[in-house]
Amino acid sequence: MGYHVELVASPSRPIGWAELALAGEALGWDADEKEQELRLEPEGKLVARVVLSDGEAWIKTPDDVALTAVIALAEKMGLRARGDEFESYRSLNEWYIHPDDEMLRARPPTLAASPSAQRLLRQRQMINFAKLAVLVVMFLGFAIKAWKEFQ
Repeated sequence: MGYHVELVASPSRPIGWAELALAGEALGWDADEKEQELRLEPEGKLVARVVLSDGEAWIKTPDDVALTAVIALAEKMGLRARGDEFESYRSLNEWYIHPDDEMLRARPPTLAASPSAQRLLRQRQMINFAKLAVLVVMFLGFAIKAWKEFQ
């Protein structure tokens, strides 16, 4: 799965493509609207790639150069760069827990996950509920059949 750093607004709100592309291009990122991603490629070498999905902008497993670039992008947009453990970065070597994240940090990971992860969790819960409902119906069918045979 890897370590992710997400661009986060306070208060929480979705991030739009135009907002992300405008800030990224001002800092030298290449914006690909079709793929909904920013790429930082000085001298043709990919240094960082930020993906926008369902209003969430994130980077997967950034190295120090990529993380520094993402922190600068977040600052340009008036956002925070937040890691998987809810640490918000001021710089590569300085981070803090933002007050908006205090309660999220205290929750179990499944409840503190991103909105897309929460949707996936709800879908899994619905599938598990449907499986349980089928088992209950089957059990009741067998129980009724056995009861009728017993009489």
